Amino acid sequence: GIPPANKKWTEELAGNQPGDRRFMQSAGPFTLESGAVNYITVGIPWARASSGGPFASVELLRKIDDKAQALFDNCFKVLDGPDAPELIVQELNKTVILYLKNIEASNNAKEDYEEEDVTIPALNDTTVSKDRFDSLYHFQGYQIFQLHDAFVAVSDIRDPDKARLVAQCDLKDDVANLVNYVYDEKLGGSVPNLMVEADNKGIRHSFMLTEDEFATGDRRLVNNKKYYFVAIAYAYNEFLKYSQNPDDLNGLYGQKAPYLAGRKSAVGPIKVHTVIPHIPNPEADGTIIHSQYGDGPKITRIDGRGNGGNALEFTKETVETILKENKINNPEYTNGHGPINVIVIDPLRVEAADYTLIFDNDNNGAVDIDTSHWVLMKNGDTLGTSDLTIAIANEQLFLDEGISVTIGQISAPGGADLELNGMISSRIRYADSSNMWLFGVPDADGGRSMNWIRSGTLEDQATPENNDYDPAPSGSPAQWLDAEEHYEKLIGGTWAPYRLASKYEDGPAGTSTFTSYKLAIIESVDIILTSDKSKWSRCVVIETGDEPTSSQGNKAKFQTRAQYSIDKDGVFATAGSGISTNENDPNYISEVGMGWFPGYAISLETGERLNIMYGESSWLVKENGADMQFNPTSNFYTNLGDVLFGGKHFLYVLRHSEDAAGCPAYDEGRWIWNTLGTNANAIKLMKVHREIMWCSIPMAVNGQEWLNNDVTISFRVTQSYKKGIFASGVKADEKENSMYPMYSFNTGDLAVEIGVNTAAQNALDLIRVVPNPYYAFSSYEENQLDNRVKITNLPERCTVSIYSTNGTLVRRFKKDETNTFLDWDLKNHANIPIASGTYYIYVDAPGIGEKVLKWFGVLRPVDLNAF
Repeated sequence: GIPPANKKWTEELAGNQPGDRRFMQSAGPFTLESGAVNYITVGIPWARASSGGPFASVELLRKIDDKAQALFDNCFKVLDGPDAPELIVQELNKTVILYLKNIEASNNAKEDYEEEDVTIPALNDTTVSKDRFDSLYHFQGYQIFQLHDAFVAVSDIRDPDKARLVAQCDLKDDVANLVNYVYDEKLGGSVPNLMVEADNKGIRHSFMLTEDEFATGDRRLVNNKKYYFVAIAYAYNEFLKYSQNPDDLNGLYGQKAPYLAGRKSAVGPIKVHTVIPHIPNPEADGTIIHSQYGDGPKITRIDGRGNGGNALEFTKETVETILKENKINNPEYTNGHGPINVIVIDPLRVEAADYTLIFDNDNNGAVDIDTSHWVLMKNGDTLGTSDLTIAIANEQLFLDEGISVTIGQISAPGGADLELNGMISSRIRYADSSNMWLFGVPDADGGRSMNWIRSGTLEDQATPENNDYDPAPSGSPAQWLDAEEHYEKLIGGTWAPYRLASKYEDGPAGTSTFTSYKLAIIESVDIILTSDKSKWSRCVVIETGDEPTSSQGNKAKFQTRAQYSIDKDGVFATAGSGISTNENDPNYISEVGMGWFPGYAISLETGERLNIMYGESSWLVKENGADMQFNPTSNFYTNLGDVLFGGKHFLYVLRHSEDAAGCPAYDEGRWIWNTLGTNANAIKLMKVHREIMWCSIPMAVNGQEWLNNDVTISFRVTQSYKKGIFASGVKADEKENSMYPMYSFNTGDLAVEIGVNTAAQNALDLIRVVPNPYYAFSSYEENQLDNRVKITNLPERCTVSIYSTNGTLVRRFKKDETNTFLDWDLKNHANIPIASGTYYIYVDAPGIGEKVLKWFGVLRPVDLNAF
């Protein structure tokens, strides 16, 4: 027992000499009836500390004793990990697709496995932690292994000569690589074993495999060859981090086994699956596949906003509608580039159908969209509801439809949980890539003027103007807006979110409230520059010179230019001409301060055309800074080093604000003009600048004609799913789903065709005998007495007749099954091995056609060493 604190006694304190000790153990009380038997289990816990003197071993013994008692109290129950999922297989041409499914009987149904390790509560000790240890293991992920052959057991999956990991997925969380520490008798210590190299991208349930992990040359899977796979689930618990560092006082008491794999499936032992890839064309009396694994349908957005981290692309028809009407209520996205992730997982099961996916909604706004479920409907009927909320990224399979849906909520740019700070991609595309005429001022760390994108973590105490942006209050921990500089190299460092642009001299940003602007407002946009004047955007033109005393009309930076407006040909409005409603007139909308941007911008989030604003420095007349046109030069500096930046034609793309009083979708610059007027103060400038998403300092390319071919600049960023923002006056209950996200798609262009007679006829040309010629051995043989070749790519129903060269029937097979191959053991109908030589193989497929093959084989002598 444990002696009272005031009467503490130990052998060490008593000064007892080391030596053997005798122990007396008792059991009971219990009563034995006549003839009854009672088994008594006696155990002696033993422990020896690696340091700390003899009494340290006593303290360790107490913990070991508590652990042993916990096991005894629970009848030595073995800790079961999560049941292995059911593995479902689809075999394609040099490809296999594996699907993971948990049945209702599984202890991991809906991936909600948790099980208590009874030995963990026994280790609770207030001297180690004031909080009780977490004694529960929770589901964490899946692993799929390829086995070397059919004789490898599931217990061998950690032997790289027998099994190799081919796929892994785990929850998207803070849990990284999992290392178990296993005691090594020879070393006398615990050795770390890496059990999981975390992917940390969320749970998947479908996997396409195209490579043989055991191949020594060409790794591509071979058709009609057997491969073996097994899938397991694993759980995680780390009640206290284990450490062998002597500086970590409690490290040795930590969790040595954070990784716990399941030992069985829901219905028995874990099953090894045999997979045989093959060409599917002969199946179902002629099959034509119109999709591949991972292909997505065209998605139409019906309601709501957000993209869940998916890269968006509009169809050509959607863009044309936006240019014609300035918006589209239900934009259509190209295949695989929609706001929800719907993919083909089984090309042989996709059928033409109309689908609708609906998020939970509530007209009263009570639904928290971050924890919303969704419902998938097919041809008007409910197909299924999401197993989990969108708070957890999870691939949900619809096997009968051959598709899966993955929807996970994600933060807007700047969110702490984002891998790339919300950036998905950026690119510039020319209609004629041999004539690249557009450039920009590339960001460069160091000098103030070229360092116009303030990503990073630079803090210059001597010159704060050089600092990167950290909006945290003085004295608080840093909250760098883009610490890893994901936004600093967009299009070669020539574009950036406005929030990261320099607010100092020669920079394109800055108002009195600049630090309150949000990185989160940026959206996925396309900015197109074109010589097609019918697509140009009417814009407010602002002054970008830093010195009001040098600018035309003494305008301050960012105020509207003190110059007459122009038409698309650069002709100035006449003084006193007033305002015109004819877009071909120079004084269209305003007599002063407006020009034409040679192109347009669209938001792929809202399906709207966006307002654009550009500037010029009227002091830089020779750099086209006083003509109101968007026509920068290619000059960076004067000979004396003064900044030119092509005339400082700063370019801005504004959002459609969520604030009803804020910037609308494209209105030909009216809202910007009405807000700024001719002499905007700081408050008016703030109203406009807080709506700017993207900015650039464009430059021409020396020697290239301006606007000689169309250019598209694209930015794709994450945006959270949220209620849609629509025109003022539209009520939520008048929308399809009360402004909550809702989407539709059709799989007609991805659907498989079966029963196509022409496809079945063409597939006859794919029939092969392999190997051919056969020289004593084939890779299909499993032992020394086995002789085997395969006749592949056969129709489901056919007769295969094998003849010798003199016309004698050697063997006949009648096939009526879904397999597209059959094995020939190189024996005749009497089960006698055939002679070496040439044979003809005649395939007769009723209703399809015939095929004749010639095969040559050399048989080996019987190998009796097998006995």
